[in-house]
Amino acid sequence: MTLSRAYILYLLSVVTFGCNGIIASYIDQTSTTIVFFRLLLGSLFLFGVMLVRRQGRALFRYPRDLAFVLLSGLAMGVSWLFLYEAFDRVGVGVASLLYACGPVIVMAISPLVFHEKLTRLKVGAFAAVFIGVCMINGTEVSFHGEWLGVLCGLGSAATYAVMVVANKQAQDLSGLANTQVQLFAGLVTVATFMVFTGGFDFVISRSDWPFLLVLGFFSTGLACLLFFSALTHLPAQSVAILGYLEPLTALFLSAWLLGEKLVCLQIPGAIFILAGAFVAEVVGNRQEGPSQS
Repeated sequence: MTLSRAYILYLLSVVTFGCNGIIASYIDQTSTTIVFFRLLLGSLFLFGVMLVRRQGRALFRYPRDLAFVLLSGLAMGVSWLFLYEAFDRVGVGVASLLYACGPVIVMAISPLVFHEKLTRLKVGAFAAVFIGVCMINGTEVSFHGEWLGVLCGLGSAATYAVMVVANKQAQDLSGLANTQVQLFAGLVTVATFMVFTGGFDFVISRSDWPFLLVLGFFSTGLACLLFFSALTHLPAQSVAILGYLEPLTALFLSAWLLGEKLVCLQIPGAIFILAGAFVAEVVGNRQEGPSQS
């Protein structure tokens, strides 16, 4: 896969992930149930694609890669559980800010783990993007001494970093097989959690199914296929910086589709994100020369 194609696939996946909150707002289920169906339907979608393409054998050709992807899927499932628990305890604003520390961790360790050069320009651009995220989400912050919620938010960030780092170690497992293992491992993780917490006591109404299907097949199965197909080909720093376009997409879609008003800090926050991403990925890469995957 060429680097330019990897960037396109990654950006498409990030924008699609930005739609998840909009779709989930129409589903009258607990956050854990929504996460479970995202993973279940996404896994079924990818399993069907694998049957059509007859790529199931690829799962066992690279046992080392398979182990890393399983670890990455486990981390993804735990990260989503932590994140949605933080949503419930400290609100979307605080939880989103804490989760945004995940890419910070990835970028900070990229020189050690992936031997990527951390230039001043990219650090400055990343800081601008992070400030933009704080400006967007900071208007919703409400914290009432709920330290367990804070720990869950930090846990979601740490396990996000584990997910990215582990998956980038799998260089030979194909995008489709990689994503199938990733989602299945996440599904087993979430299902195990639900068994021990009694989370399977739910009833899905007819009105929920259309949105669950879109969320599972399109915004999880297809989007994750694009995301993990591109992930191993991109520098970790690019993954960290461009990943912040997800909350930006969610911001504008919620204003457009849900009628949510943009407050004064959110517009300059969006400008910070776009400007920081542009400087890092266009100006920064021109100065450094072609990036290495």
